[in-house]
Amino acid sequence: MEITKDINNLITKVSEATGLLFVENKEPSNVCFSQKNELLRHEFKTVFTRKDLEYYIKGVSLACGEQGYKIPFNSSEFWQSVDLGKEQTTS
Repeated sequence: MEITKDINNLITKVSEATGLLFVENKEPSNVCFSQKNELLRHEFKTVFTRKDLEYYIKGVSLACGEQGYKIPFNSSEFWQSVDLGKEQTTS
């Protein structure tokens, strides 16, 4: 239960810091194009998912050289760390 509490706390803090809304899953039906388009530039994204959060944590851990996370200053910083985490996962 403590891990769930920590994740929920992180979700809240990231959302507050970035202005992005958290969505559990990107639903393929009845969702705006801008929310489900993987090619959409980061500055136009308004939501993040649990997978984005996992990539963010991995990216921050790699950048900082330690396990853990820090709260991003803005959405740009968040997406930079997400991209870093994705690159490490797919390489």
